[in-house]
Amino acid sequence: FINWPKENEEVERVQVLAQQWMWNFRYAGKDGLFNTEDDVVTVNDLRLPTGKKIVFQLISKDVIHSLFFPNARQKVDAIPGRITRMWFELKKTGTFDIACAEMCGSYHYRMQAKLSVYSLEDYQKWLGEAQTKALIVNQANSNDGYWGWKWNN
Repeated sequence: FINWPKENEEVERVQVLAQQWMWNFRYAGKDGLFNTEDDVVTVNDLRLPTGKKIVFQLISKDVIHSLFFPNARQKVDAIPGRITRMWFELKKTGTFDIACAEMCGSYHYRMQAKLSVYSLEDYQKWLGEAQTKALIVNQANSNDGYWGWKWNN
């Protein structure tokens, strides 16, 4: 992969679960591990910082989807049973569209999300607050919120 972040490079990691007709985004909690009770999980609401490489790992729950960031000119397929990866670095703040670029069923047109890009300082503030809230909101005895996987570089 050209310019893929190096193994020791500090990156922001996001897991993505695509499903008819929504995008689920997972950020590791304060423990730095995915699929634990302090993870931050959002639906159709992706928040990222500027000036830092973002690495995504994606999978689909049902059919092939394609995570498309029109303003970043980036797209990658989410496939059932297979983790796909992509990365990019954002340069400016703002709110941008996310779409599915693969015909995924009768409500494909509804599979939209928003990308909010913050300064690194504002992003870290949001993430800290969201991680604290996650410990209160996430239910350890409910399997619904634990769709993530162990992150592999």
